[in-house]
Amino acid sequence: MIKNRNVDAAADIALSKIDLTSTPNDTHLQLPETITTSLPTAAAANEGAIAYDATTNTVKFSDGSAWANVGSNPGAGSVTAAMLASNAVETAKIKDANVTTAKLAAGVISADAAGRALFAAGVFDVDTALAAFGANSIAAAFLLDAIADGAFAADAATRALFGSGIWEAAQLASNSVETAKIKDLNITDGKIAAAAAVRVKIETFRFADITATDSIYLIAVPTGYTMDVIEAALLVETTVAADDTDYWSVNVRNITAGNDLLAAAKSTQITGGTAITQFVPWVLTAAQNNTAIAAQSVIALTLTKAASAANLDEPVLQLVYKLNPAA
Repeated sequence: MIKNRNVDAAADIALSKIDLTSTPNDTHLQLPETITTSLPTAAAANEGAIAYDATTNTVKFSDGSAWANVGSNPGAGSVTAAMLASNAVETAKIKDANVTTAKLAAGVISADAAGRALFAAGVFDVDTALAAFGANSIAAAFLLDAIADGAFAADAATRALFGSGIWEAAQLASNSVETAKIKDLNITDGKIAAAAAVRVKIETFRFADITATDSIYLIAVPTGYTMDVIEAALLVETTVAADDTDYWSVNVRNITAGNDLLAAAKSTQITGGTAITQFVPWVLTAAQNNTAIAAQSVIALTLTKAASAANLDEPVLQLVYKLNPAA
């Protein structure tokens, strides 16, 4: 009997014996025989032990961590990581389509020249790049970070990236189009809103000499509009001096609604009034009931003569107003 080294357990005794008994023709060496299920657990204590496995009909040896067949390809799963030398597995030894994502170490493709060199030129075509992103997955914040400031230059090459008519009214901020951005002679009648097209209007009315109290109809608000009366100005050919006894009181009145447009009639009295100077506008400022005057309303000039006030020679009235499309 010859004992193997490191045998210190009763379970290993049988495997440590080599039978040197002569055979009829002394033609072979008899190894210890066992079955697979009886092999002791491979450990440092039986490292180097050999035995004949009668179950698989193979000679096996223990490397201290597993039992492997001697002189034949190892069985499936019998070659462990510890048995492989560093950098021992070459490309040709790796089965096609068997390297999964889980096998790649984190950061294995570095963000440097060496990492980029792992990819062939043109590896990312349009379809591949689009497939890498889910539908509607690129948020505005990502784009702002990804696109360099000033990347879109104010030149022909950058403008060519955008199709004609790409910007619609909804994309324009309120009051964003300045005068300088509007091409000369390009605003047509159709582009002007009804409200914008109506400007302040001035009407001039000429009368014969006014010698007595009177109410003179001036204008009727047209259908489909409202009117804002801003002011009226009276001009005469002869000065009318201020006087507390002989004076004129003048107002602008909405005859239809029955209300005055001046807070108080303007007079030529010395107290609280002013004289009418020849060819100088005598202004009547509308201050009440003067906005949004309804359609068909009639506006009139009312003049009230007190005592022996001087005549108003060939007076001219200038009415300033604005028409607004009715809501």
